[in-house]
Amino acid sequence: MTDLPNEVKTLKELEQELIEAGMPKEDVEAAKFNNKAQVIAILNTLKAKKVVEKVDSIEETINPSEEKKTEKAWRSKAQIMWDKWMNSPMVQILYPSDPGKKAGVVEWRKDAKGNSFQIALTTPDTIEEIQVNGAKWLVPKGVLVEVPKPVALIISDRLNLTAQAGANILLDRIDDRTGKPVSEQF
Repeated sequence: MTDLPNEVKTLKELEQELIEAGMPKEDVEAAKFNNKAQVIAILNTLKAKKVVEKVDSIEETINPSEEKKTEKAWRSKAQIMWDKWMNSPMVQILYPSDPGKKAGVVEWRKDAKGNSFQIALTTPDTIEEIQVNGAKWLVPKGVLVEVPKPVALIISDRLNLTAQAGANILLDRIDDRTGKPVSEQF
């Protein structure tokens, strides 16, 4: 078929194009189309159907080699962070435990390749997990432990934010305008 616009083609040419697009010849002949608009509409529908059939699914197909590269990049990023932690100075901290909870327990182990890793031996609510770039450091609550200085700084920031949360609405805070506790103004 020529690449003329559908509006320029004859009704017979459009019917032939319908057959080429996959409509059975008997159906085209039985339809007895009387205008080009009907044929063009069916033709556009068949073309759209072919496009949809080409797309199997909206889910992304997983390429094993690409996934391996991604996994390797993620592991190397985590390994870089882990190496930074291990090469930084260690400091002792005590992460406070929740009232009525036992102290957390974390154990160091080695995998088959000789790499060290941590494993929590108590419930998750007794462990604080610090994760940066895929590297994870487990800090038991209620126990004095040594952690890398960057991990200690993250924990310090978390605890400071928690301590400061709601300080602006306490009744015993000092009012900036009067210089007196807010509770005395009532």
